[in-house]
Amino acid sequence: MATPTAAAAAASAAMKQAGSSGRFGKLWSKGHETLNKRRIIAIKNKPTKRSIAAKNQRLGDASGKTNNNRLKKDTSSGPTAYLQGLVTSDLCSVPNSPRPCIEGGDEDYVCSDVLRSTCFLDHRGRVLTDALLWKRQSDNDDEFDYYIDVPESTSDELMHHLKAHKLRRSAVDIREVKEASSHVIYGTRYTGPTPDHPLMEMMTAVDPRHPSLGLRIISFDKQSGDCSPASRSEIFSSILSDSPFPNMPGSYEFLRRLLGIAEGDEVKGKTALETNQEWLNAVSFSKGCYLGQELTARSHFTGAIRKRIIPLFLIDRTTEISWHWKKSENDTFESGESSNFSSFSCIPRLSAPEAGALMALFMGHGITPEGEVDTKVKLEAVQKRRTELDAFTKLSERISNEAIPGSRIFDIETGKTLGEIISAPMPGTTVALAQMRLENILPHTNWSNTNKIRVQSGSDVILDNLRYLPYIPLWWPTDLDAKTGKETIS
Repeated sequence: MATPTAAAAAASAAMKQAGSSGRFGKLWSKGHETLNKRRIIAIKNKPTKRSIAAKNQRLGDASGKTNNNRLKKDTSSGPTAYLQGLVTSDLCSVPNSPRPCIEGGDEDYVCSDVLRSTCFLDHRGRVLTDALLWKRQSDNDDEFDYYIDVPESTSDELMHHLKAHKLRRSAVDIREVKEASSHVIYGTRYTGPTPDHPLMEMMTAVDPRHPSLGLRIISFDKQSGDCSPASRSEIFSSILSDSPFPNMPGSYEFLRRLLGIAEGDEVKGKTALETNQEWLNAVSFSKGCYLGQELTARSHFTGAIRKRIIPLFLIDRTTEISWHWKKSENDTFESGESSNFSSFSCIPRLSAPEAGALMALFMGHGITPEGEVDTKVKLEAVQKRRTELDAFTKLSERISNEAIPGSRIFDIETGKTLGEIISAPMPGTTVALAQMRLENILPHTNWSNTNKIRVQSGSDVILDNLRYLPYIPLWWPTDLDAKTGKETIS
């Protein structure tokens, strides 16, 4: 058996190989992180008198004893049946593979049945929380145990929700797993075996929402109380110490903003389709009934989605706009698409690395003249770069501190509400997630690259004289109908 170090080295080499660009687009830079603001809730099979008798029956058969009173396997009240009526995904089928971003490459990529994305809805059909659902064989070989990896901000409400819908006949045990942690590795689509460690057991799978989010891992103490959360984080980092995946705390929150993916409180109270969950493999439209299904199904089959969560840059109006938005608007105008708004090709489609590069551009990270350049010219370029960086730093601090969730975006010229910020930018950046009316991100209607906006909380104007630049993540469908807000089915 390979030592933990040897196994980690082999896994690291395989992960590096799996990080190459494919049909899901270029991946984020390599790194890893322990997600301390997530909780693990276990839904385990709880043996009943009937299931115990059934297991004893099978053991008796295996030992050669005869028993004429055979009992059927009873899984109708176990964890799978219990969760199937509460989640938007279908636990009885293999998850779909993520949507390809480009043609070719990675043709053999398939989504693992070990991990799936899902949502929990209330009785009105509104989202309580999103979650990642891990699946593992139960000690009772007829059933599975499930581990819900959920944002900390909605974990208490989810726990109350789960217990409220546990019936007396439900053969499940619900508890928060204190001896477990959630981790992520960026820049790889590795799907091989999990490295072993004497103190920790781990489960791994590529993020089912999209591979650009990286490899997800949950770790458990092999014996209860062996490790603290800090110890599990240190052990996980030590496993990757000789790998090209350094510890990068805080990267996950920045990465999911660049990718336009909302979580936890950010999706709470909205419909599953307004938060783009159907494009993140979290909603099944073919499974049976579940709590909140009516609104979700009606919106999908007969309704129109007027608002969606979208990433956007908030920049000062004096900042030069990248060619991505100028080209998209000009191409739309020349092609005449602005007259029928049949697609969103007028907005640039960006991967996370591309959006990150634009963020650096807006920060004033230009190139200092090199070679035989007049010293005065070089000094002027350096001074200009410093001035731009200082101005951006001050602006980003104001935006990240003041553009809080719930703040509304207003058009200065018309006074019209354009959308609402649901996730403030990370410190030092200006990439926010906002729930926007789709009509407000179409050029030549309510959006242009010379727009003027203010961000307002209640009656107080907190940020003024800004510009917003929306973009489409690569995992969105390319054939989106702007009239219905849904993917066009050919």
